[in-house]
Amino acid sequence: MDLEELGKKIKDIRVSHNLTQTEFAQFFYVSPQAVSKWEMGKNMPDLETLYLICKKFNLDFAELFGFSFPSKSRKKINLKLIIPLILLTLVIVFLFFYFLFPHNDFEFKTISTNVNNFSLYGSIAYNENKTTIYISNITYEGEDSNNEYVEIRCLLYESVGNTKEVISSYNHTDGKISLKDFLSQVNFNVNHHSDNCKIYENDTLHLEIEAINESHQTVFYKIPLIMENGCKN
Repeated sequence: MDLEELGKKIKDIRVSHNLTQTEFAQFFYVSPQAVSKWEMGKNMPDLETLYLICKKFNLDFAELFGFSFPSKSRKKINLKLIIPLILLTLVIVFLFFYFLFPHNDFEFKTISTNVNNFSLYGSIAYNENKTTIYISNITYEGEDSNNEYVEIRCLLYESVGNTKEVISSYNHTDGKISLKDFLSQVNFNVNHHSDNCKIYENDTLHLEIEAINESHQTVFYKIPLIMENGCKN
């Protein structure tokens, strides 16, 4: 997938509707910085957001990815090009609806945080049988955001009483990197983690960041995650 082409398509949609990046971001519960990264081809929306963009602006899912049939006015039709595009479009649409909406009964909730200097985009998709957690676009704007570390670990975990159950983790141990650059690479996409979304109603999800510099000094951050309105199973 060409992220630059997808970014240009998203920008064209936004501009054609006379929306600023901030106004566009508000429709999909993301930051203006996230929209900027999409449009520059540095990142892409998750599948839920792509679906919502199509729904909001009355687009076909394949159209958002720039797939189209050659005009009838063209004298020569390149069947070798058309057939793979048709097949690729059908595969993308099938996978999208099969994995994300297998029973068309998923509910979505937005995940955010109110910790100073941190922002992120997150969502939970759930039904009575399964729950999927997605977190991306994590940013940190603290004064030490450009400090470099030789090892950084980011955990996504659930707090259960006095214990924490790790759901997923993202680690960096290969050379020096700033916390800001590290977080720009972090994405959590946990499929079917739980059979009941209600366990998250009391904001039990957290991110934990531990960074170690060359002097073996450790910086630690704990980021509680807030879920919009809880679940309704």
